[in-house]
Amino acid sequence: MRKNRFSWGLTVLATCGILAVSACQTLSARSSEELDPVDEERAEQLENKQEAYVSFVRALLYKGERDIGKALEFLDRVVQLDPEAYQAHLEMGRIYLSSQRFGDALVAMERALAVNPECHEAFRIMARAHRMQGRLDEAAEAYRRATEVAPQVSNYFFQLSDLQLQLGDTEEAMRTLRRLTETDPRNSRAFRDLGEMQESSGDLEGARSSFLALTRLRSRDSLAHFDLGRVRWKLGEVGQALESFERAIFLSPDASPVDPSFQFSGFLGQTGNSESAINTLQDYTGDHPESWIAFFLLGRLEEEGSRLDEAGDAFKKTIELRPNLWGAHSGLGRVEWQSGRKETALESFEAAVSSGSPGVRLYALDAGYQFLRREGAWEEMIPFAERLAEVYRNLRRGQESYYIVIQDLALADFLADRTDEAVEHLTAICEATGAYPLSKLALRAITRSDESIDLEDEIDLSFSDEDTQNLFPWVGRATEDGENSIEVAAVRRFLEMAEDEALLHFFLGLFYGNQEQFEQAMPALSRSAELDPENKWIHYRLGEAYEQTKQYEKAAQSLRRSVEIDEDFDRAYNYLGYMYADQGIKLDEAKSLIERALELQPDNGAYLDSLGWVLFKQEKYDSALNYLEDAIRNWGEVDREDGDDPVIRDHLGDVYKQLGNTQQALYHWRRALQLDDITPELLETIRSKIKENESSAPSATPS
Repeated sequence: MRKNRFSWGLTVLATCGILAVSACQTLSARSSEELDPVDEERAEQLENKQEAYVSFVRALLYKGERDIGKALEFLDRVVQLDPEAYQAHLEMGRIYLSSQRFGDALVAMERALAVNPECHEAFRIMARAHRMQGRLDEAAEAYRRATEVAPQVSNYFFQLSDLQLQLGDTEEAMRTLRRLTETDPRNSRAFRDLGEMQESSGDLEGARSSFLALTRLRSRDSLAHFDLGRVRWKLGEVGQALESFERAIFLSPDASPVDPSFQFSGFLGQTGNSESAINTLQDYTGDHPESWIAFFLLGRLEEEGSRLDEAGDAFKKTIELRPNLWGAHSGLGRVEWQSGRKETALESFEAAVSSGSPGVRLYALDAGYQFLRREGAWEEMIPFAERLAEVYRNLRRGQESYYIVIQDLALADFLADRTDEAVEHLTAICEATGAYPLSKLALRAITRSDESIDLEDEIDLSFSDEDTQNLFPWVGRATEDGENSIEVAAVRRFLEMAEDEALLHFFLGLFYGNQEQFEQAMPALSRSAELDPENKWIHYRLGEAYEQTKQYEKAAQSLRRSVEIDEDFDRAYNYLGYMYADQGIKLDEAKSLIERALELQPDNGAYLDSLGWVLFKQEKYDSALNYLEDAIRNWGEVDREDGDDPVIRDHLGDVYKQLGNTQQALYHWRRALQLDDITPELLETIRSKIKENESSAPSATPS
C-alpha cells in the first residue's frame, strides 16, 4: 500500500510538471510572436530545460518503483539536456550509494560540486560513500567541507566530531564541537557532547563550563544538572556539586540517585573506590549538618557498599531534614529489609508512598513493588501491586504496565493458595489481550487440576505458534530476576498440577538456557519435545541448546525436525546453515540452507551475514564482502550506533584482512568494540586481531 501511495504521489507530481512545461511552451510561443527576431539559442535552452524537468520527474517515478536502471537512464538524459542540473547528479549519487557503487557515487558528487560548489548535500553523500568503505579520513574531510558551506546544519558537525573520535583525534573532535557552539550557541546537544568529551579527556574545567552553559539552556533538564554536579565533584567543589544534585532531584523526583539500581559511586567516577566519596561526604556533613542531600547520597553510597547500619543512619538523618523525600524512605526500607527488620521496612515503604504528590506516589509504589518482587517477598508485594495497578489503570498510557502488574498479582495470589483471586486476574488479562501467553498457560494448568473451574466457553486456551513465540519476553523478564523470579516459582507449581503440559517445561528450559545452565535446560526442553513433538519452536530451541553444548549432531537433528514441521521456518534454516559454516563443514549444504532462509526473508541482515560467512569459509572473499556489506546496511544505517552489529563487523574485518586491506579490517574491528552488545569472548578475540594487525596497517587511508 505504501508503494502505491508513493507512485500515485509521483504521478501527480509528474502531471503537474508536464502541465507546467505546457504552460511554459505556450508562454514561449506567445513571446516569439511578440519578439522579433526570436533568440533561437535561448529558446532551445528553455526547451531543453523543460524536457530535462520532465525527465527528472520520470527518473523519480522509476526510482520510486525501484527500477534503478530506468531511473539512471533518465537522470543521464537530464544532465545531457541541462548540464547545470546538479540535482540530477545528486540523485545519481544517492542511487549509486544505495547500490554500493561507491566510486560512481563519488564521481557524481564531484560533478554536482563542479556545477554548484555550495551543495552541502553532495559533501554529505561523499562522506557516507567514504565512510561505508572504511575511509574515515576522506569522510571526515567531506564533512569538514560540509560544515564550511552549510554551518547551519548541526548534524554535519556531529558526524565530523564522531569521525574524529574514531580516528583518535579527540582534540579535533572537541574543536569541531566548539565551532558548533559558536555557530549555534543554543544547540544543547553540542554543549552536552562537548562536556562529555572534555570530561573524559581530563579537561574538567572545560567540561564544567560546557555543562554550566547546558544548564542555562535547559534549566529544567535534571540530567544536565547531574552532569554539572559530577564534574564539580571531581574538581573538589563539593558544596556546588551537592547544589547541582539537589537541583536535579528537585526537577525529577525519580532521578537517577533515587533509583536503587543506579550505581552512584560509578556516576561519580569512583567505581570500586566509594570509600573516598564516603569520607568526603562524612567530612561535609560534619561541617554542614543541615545538608539533606549530603546525607542522602552518603546513604546511597553506604548501601552500595553493603554497610547497612551506616546507610540506615544516613537515610534516617535525611528524613529528619527532608521528611517528604520519598527516595530516603524507600532507601531506609531496603536497608531495613536486608537487615532482617521486615516490619519496619514495610513501614518505610508505606511512608515513601504517602510522602508526596500523586506523581511521587507512583514512583514510590513502583519502587516498593519492584524491590519486594525481586526479593521473592510476593505476599508483602501484593498491597503495593494492587495500588500500583489502580494507578496504571487510570493513566492514559498505563495499560501495558497495568496488565504486567495484574499478572504478577495473579501469580502471587496463586502461590499464596488464593486460587479464586488468581483465576479472576488471569481471566481478565486473557479476555483483554492476547499478549500474555503466560497467563493463558497458568489458566490451562489451574483448570486442568480443578474441574470446578470451567472457562471453555469464555476463553480460548489453545496455543498457537505465535503464543509460543510470545513466551520469550516473559522468560527474559524471569531471567533478570533469576531464581527469585515469580514466573519461575509459579511455573514450578503449575508443573506439580499439570506435569504433562509441554510449554511449562519449555518455559523452564528457556529460563535455564538464558542463564547458560544447559545441564538443567536440556532435560526440560527434551521433555517438552516429547510432550509436543509437532511444535517447531520447541525443536528449534532444543537445537540451540544442543549447539551451545557442542552436541552438533543432535542440534542438527532438532533443527531439521523444526523445518520438517514448518518448511518455511527461516530461522531454523539460517541457524543450521550458520552452525555448519562456523565449523567449516558441509559448506555447500550450509549455503543452500541459508539461501532458503533468504528466499523467505530477503532483507534479513542476520541471514545476509550468514551467507557472507559461508562464502568467506569457501574463500570467495569478493562475494562474501558484497553480502556482508549488504548485511550491515540491512541491519541499520552504517553511521548510526543503534543500527549495527559486532559480529557482522568482525566478519567484515576478517574479509578485508584476506583481501589485503588491513586498514579497513581494523576500522571494522574497532567499530565492533564500540558497540554495547559485544560479548566478552568476541571482545577479547577482536582485541587480539587488532593487536596482531596494527603494525602492518599502512599509515595512509587506502583510496
